[in-house]
Amino acid sequence: FNQAWAFMSRTALVAEKMDHHPEWFNVYNVVEVTLSTHDCNGLSLKDIDLAEKMDKFAGDLLPFHPPSEDASTWTDSGA
Repeated sequence: FNQAWAFMSRTALVAEKMDHHPEWFNVYNVVEVTLSTHDCNGLSLKDIDLAEKMDKFAGDLLPFHPPSEDASTWTDSGA
């Protein structure tokens, strides 16, 4: 939950500066995000820029999980 909240807080600060706010939904440790620009009825460069920043934030907060078909094998050595 703390990592999800930190991700949303970092994103909110950047989104506010960009005047571009994502639609999102958060339950416990899951954040679902939808990016779109109403003015162009689809994706804009602002969406792409914010998505790249959000990817970085998520990478900074989450442990690395090697590619695997079975997510149940993932471990968080920092837990």
